Amino acid sequence: MITLPTDSISLDGSASGDPDGSINSFFWTMISGPASFTISNSSVSNPVVKNLVRGIYQFELKITDIGGLFGSSVNRFYCLEQEEMI
Repeated sequence: MITLPTDSISLDGSASGDPDGSINSFFWTMISGPASFTISNSSVSNPVVKNLVRGIYQFELKITDIGGLFGSSVNRFYCLEQEEMI
């Protein structure tokens, strides 16, 4: 959860793994939420998402190994106004 005026968060895919240790790529995609955000680099395990506004965000992380096999997970977080925290 993020409380405005803080408007950024670091997504964390660093615990992702491949049984044979051969992750080839990471790719983050927003699947729902306000469109005002920017992402520092969608191809790294820990990108920073900035310019967040009030809302519920969902980002999908897709990891691909060198054999072309992939897995994915969804990360959800809330961005709220300070008054909503009471």
